[in-house]
Amino acid sequence: MEGGHIFTKIAPSHLPTYLLIIGYPLYWIELYFIPDQGGHTSFLAWGLFGLICLWALLGCGKKIPAHLSGLWAKFKEASWFSKTIFSIGSILCAAILFISFFASLLPPHLLQEYDVLNYHITLPRQHIILESFALIPWATADLFLMPVDYALAPYWLATPLPNKIPQFIFLMGLLAVTARLFTYFRPDSVKPALLGVFAVAGSHFIGIQMGTAMLDIILCYLLLATLDSFLRKNHAFALIEFSFLFWAKPLLPVQFTVIAIIMLVVCLVLKKFGFAKTALIFNPAEENRLNFSYHKGLGKTCIGFIVLGVILAGPFITKSLIHAGTPLYPLGVGSLTITGGNTNKIQMQSMKDNAQEMIAFKDLYGAGTSPLNFIKHLWLIAVPNKGVNNIFDYPVGLPYLLVLGPFVIFVIKSLKDKSVALIPLFIIVYWITWWFGTQQSRFLYIPIVLMFLTVLTQKKCVTTVLKIGLILSLATVLLSVTRAHKADLFKPGYEVLRAKDKEILAMSDGVERKQLIEMSFHEVAFAEFAVDVRGGKRPFVMAY
Repeated sequence: MEGGHIFTKIAPSHLPTYLLIIGYPLYWIELYFIPDQGGHTSFLAWGLFGLICLWALLGCGKKIPAHLSGLWAKFKEASWFSKTIFSIGSILCAAILFISFFASLLPPHLLQEYDVLNYHITLPRQHIILESFALIPWATADLFLMPVDYALAPYWLATPLPNKIPQFIFLMGLLAVTARLFTYFRPDSVKPALLGVFAVAGSHFIGIQMGTAMLDIILCYLLLATLDSFLRKNHAFALIEFSFLFWAKPLLPVQFTVIAIIMLVVCLVLKKFGFAKTALIFNPAEENRLNFSYHKGLGKTCIGFIVLGVILAGPFITKSLIHAGTPLYPLGVGSLTITGGNTNKIQMQSMKDNAQEMIAFKDLYGAGTSPLNFIKHLWLIAVPNKGVNNIFDYPVGLPYLLVLGPFVIFVIKSLKDKSVALIPLFIIVYWITWWFGTQQSRFLYIPIVLMFLTVLTQKKCVTTVLKIGLILSLATVLLSVTRAHKADLFKPGYEVLRAKDKEILAMSDGVERKQLIEMSFHEVAFAEFAVDVRGGKRPFVMAY
């Protein structure tokens, strides 16, 4: 994928990005130019994505046999212990992915898929039915920044019941791009890449989202894919992937801007104190030192980022500005006055009240921000203390604990050597912004997976204890994934739905699609008709 043209050479690990590249413009085409069929979309997006996959397969088809032959040769040369570890790990990974794939064929219905039923699928579908992107007056979340959701809607809504297949594709992409990054930093061996995949797949807080409709795996993929594209000098792809990530949620632009400012200040301060070495990871080999040629064309990159921002975020920011007086709802509601909106006093007050409740969600998780709590949380986020969960939502798992100690040691050594390791610095700054934000473990996907990358690429860290620990982690995740989905696996999609969703589907027969039907709850992802919610649950329902 060298050179920056997004269709020149397609890496299979980056195929999930094409879901977004294809899906986002097609959503607007579906919305305004293709007649609505009860909130369903055509198979055009899937068809185009299938052609891209075929193109990628043809492009790398000749290399696959040679690559597999090379892997087999290295496997035969390995010790019996390594053969055993990698064989067991591969079988466990395959079993986890097998269950996750069939779970992804089912419609959203699980408890942890509440947000998907609440607004991720509901709002793009309601707009398709209404054939308009105008504000849905009862839906607070319609003020959110959600380009990734709308890019995936043409795939979710193409089947009779909404599916979760795109999320599985991004899971595969996350594992593939993880392996690809490991091979960038350790091109001399495939073992670190396999261990990296085992660490990601064996992390409990990632396993709990496998086969579900949640979006955090997608965001983690986008960050790692951005890094991989950047390192391999595919600047166009890196720009697209980071733009989708940056504008994915209302708080992400703020978080990433703060991270960039802090990192810049830290680097400048450390330079004043004699930190002359700059690298990407700990103790890098010479070829892995930061190459400042990456900064060529920075002006074009900034222009491209602005243009993509207008395309991806523009419609959502404009809607939020007009109706809520802020570009990033729920932040700063009413701080800007824009003419042209039709928001009345009741609705504006409801927007403000709901925004306050949403911001207060961050206090539902964690144990406060004191220094002592920070030290304690480094252990507590990994283990359960409330049934199978903990105060950070759900445990991150054993692989994190296996790399935490070495990561801290490498940070200290890097400081002693007066070397600035940029990826570890990003991990630390990201973690700090998480600590003072919402302390929910699923928002640590990005720094923990990057932690795997920085530690497991170091030869001295690949120990027997670590390998056995990763196998135990994979076995535990397989057990969790099996328990989570075994009751629903291989059932027809309709059978697994909640009772209220079955009632909604029954109502869809014979209803005038665009005539507003009043509902008392807002999780109406399965509605094939226009909905008006009155008296629903705050903060996701507005009075107007």
